Amino acid sequence: MNTLSDLIKTAYRTAVPMCIRQSKPAGYLSTRIKILLGHNVIYDAEYYKMVEALAVRSADVMAGSIVQEFRPQTVVDVGCGPGALLEALKKRGCAQVFGLEYSDAALTYCCERGLEVRQFDLEQDQFCDDRTFDVAISMEVAEHLPARMADTYTDLINQLSDRIVFTAATPGQGGMTMSMSSPIRIGSLNLTHAVLQTMPSAQRAGRPSGTSGISRSATPRI
Repeated sequence: MNTLSDLIKTAYRTAVPMCIRQSKPAGYLSTRIKILLGHNVIYDAEYYKMVEALAVRSADVMAGSIVQEFRPQTVVDVGCGPGALLEALKKRGCAQVFGLEYSDAALTYCCERGLEVRQFDLEQDQFCDDRTFDVAISMEVAEHLPARMADTYTDLINQLSDRIVFTAATPGQGGMTMSMSSPIRIGSLNLTHAVLQTMPSAQRAGRPSGTSGISRSATPRI
């Protein structure tokens, strides 16, 4: 199965132009493939080899911004991928960094970095730990989830911290691994590319869209 799936992915990436791979139909196709072949077929070692290079390049800058803004001692990253950002935060003095990640390939990177990361399926698992964190991070995860998971996903982030750093792909962007291509909501807030800063969860649930505490832009400020 792995050999066949590798051949299918290689043929797809070689034959299909990027403009088509980033379309909405491609996102729909990705969802169907994941259901048929499994999560790790899409988010495999080849995928994370590409992600790792990008993550390492930007992790230190992002970690510096987060530490300067929030001075966190405890941080959780929901969908931490290969763990580059958690490693950078740890190097900048965060006493406890913790990640949730489902992909076997990404978990291998996290293990090599010596990070505390739990295998966690956002579509199936429940976070029963009563721990909370100074900051919860979730970057470029939402668009990989089916739309039906929006409430569950945002409830989890709210559960973990009152301070949230969040980014997601622009609605409608599409792509081979993107499923949720419409805005998601936290309480009454529509979130596209947004960063939630020091806003208690009770306030987030009742604030109208566009109020202070949210930075919206094509390139999110973190």
